[in-house]
Amino acid sequence: MRLAAALSILLVLAASASAQDKALPKFGDYPVKTIYKGKHAKPKIYGDLKRYYESSYTSAIEGGVTFAGEYAIAKRPCGSTCVMPDIVSVKTGKVVIIPFSISGWREYHDNFDPVEVKSDSRLIVFLGARNESCRSGFTTMCWRRAS
Repeated sequence: MRLAAALSILLVLAASASAQDKALPKFGDYPVKTIYKGKHAKPKIYGDLKRYYESSYTSAIEGGVTFAGEYAIAKRPCGSTCVMPDIVSVKTGKVVIIPFSISGWREYHDNFDPVEVKSDSRLIVFLGARNESCRSGFTTMCWRRAS
């Protein structure tokens, strides 16, 4: 619950900062004190998520902590240039569903990643079009990160 609230706040802050031509938040602005190094849990998923995307969640957890000291980002595929990123606790297996997709990076370099995170930071950056749209007010979802 706290993670979802923090994610929402960061998305609003990023949109607000961009709209006002202020500097975007930096990973170092949202530090994490400790990084979980214990046993990896199994993802707690059921139904269609388990049937269609179990490998996405399992791979994310097996890769270890990549976000906010305890979490990994699972990227469910939704097309050739589209992902539906979710947050998975490496410690507990709990999944936080992010209610949108990120897409539209056809013109980027081969190593492009639509979700940028760091294991020692609570900031998450989405690069691309949210739900395949660059609507007004969500321009931070469509800007290009220098490679």
